Formats: sequence, structure tokens, C-alpha cells
Amino acid sequence: MVSEKNANKPATKRQLFALFLASKAAGRTHDYREDGLTMKQASELIVQFNGTKVSMYVNKSAKPKRKVSADEQLKSDFRQYVEDHYVNAAVSTLERVLKQVSIVADDPATTKKPKQYIFFGSGCSVGWLTWDKRNKKGEKIQKLSYEMHRYAISLVAAKLGRKKVNDLQRMGAPIGAILSQDYEMNQLWLHIERSFMEKCGVKNIQTHIHYD
Repeated sequence: MVSEKNANKPATKRQLFALFLASKAAGRTHDYREDGLTMKQASELIVQFNGTKVSMYVNKSAKPKRKVSADEQLKSDFRQYVEDHYVNAAVSTLERVLKQVSIVADDPATTKKPKQYIFFGSGCSVGWLTWDKRNKKGEKIQKLSYEMHRYAISLVAAKLGRKKVNDLQRMGAPIGAILSQDYEMNQLWLHIERSFMEKCGVKNIQTHIHYD
């Protein structure tokens, strides 16, 4: 740093030589001896060129970002869509499903020690989508759906909390089974899958869901 009392004094030979070296390292060659620079101006230029040199070094040494493939981007977009549109809706729907309680028991006439089983929801179901097969994204999204559904189940379980998830497990109604098999939960997931397909330009999508 140059003191205030020396700021307007002519730049020293040492300063000008340092300025020449700094500018040369930054890609600019110039002789500053005849420019009439003050000590303050020379000091500021040295700092500026040293900063440029560091910036150039950082840019050259930085690792180039890996280009993301279209399939990787599709997977990332689907994941984000699930986080934004499925999780809260699933928790809300699940609250209704858990209020629908049924008890299924073994037939005492045919079983020596009949057991009772708790059952939540309106019933098990199977469902799938059909679409215009000319759009290849539909097939890719369908293949991603299984992986994304497992991820979605983990998000919903985290939202419910460990105690609730463990309670359901002890009652013989694992959270994963409810989210995968219950009619309303299955319907919700198919809606998420379908709406994401539509967002990606897939046409003529039909939802098929039946009680199992």
C-alpha cells in the first residue's frame, strides 16, 4: 500500500519494473516508464494485473463441468417433480387412507389358531398407463417410475416420522405396501407419472387402474 503523502509522487523504478512484470504475466506487454504514473496509480495497476493473473490461472486449472446426458436430465427432472408434487399430496391422501380400517381374520372353522390382521384403505389395486408409443420418453419415464416410486416412499416415510412408520410395521401394514397397493395411493402415483409424461410431451395417455 502507498501512503497518502506518497500517493501523488512519481512511481519508482522498482514499481514500474514490478508493474511491467505483472502486466506481462497477465498477457499484456507494455513499457510504463514514459506514462507519468504516480506511485498510487502504479500500485493500483500492479494489484489489478496480479488479480487478472490469478483469475486466468483459476479459469485454466478449473475442471470442466461434465455434460449431463438427456437421460440423466430426465431422471433429475422426474426426481424434482416427485419432490414438488407427490410428497405432500401423498401424506394428505395417506391420512384419509389410514382412517379406513378393516380387520381380516382367519376362518376359525379351518384354522386351529385363527389370527386377525389389520387392513387400511379401500382395497388393493393394480394400475398402469398406456400412451402414444411414438414418443420414446414415455417408455423411459415408465422405466424410471419404479426407481422414483421407491425414492418417493422414502420421502413420505421421512415426512411421517420414524414412530408412525414403525407403528404401521408392527401392525403388519408396512408403509411401502400401503403406498404401492392401496387404490387411492396407487391412483395418486399414476397421476404423478402421467402428469410428468404430459409435461414431457407424451400424448394420448390413458390411466388404467382396477381393484385387485
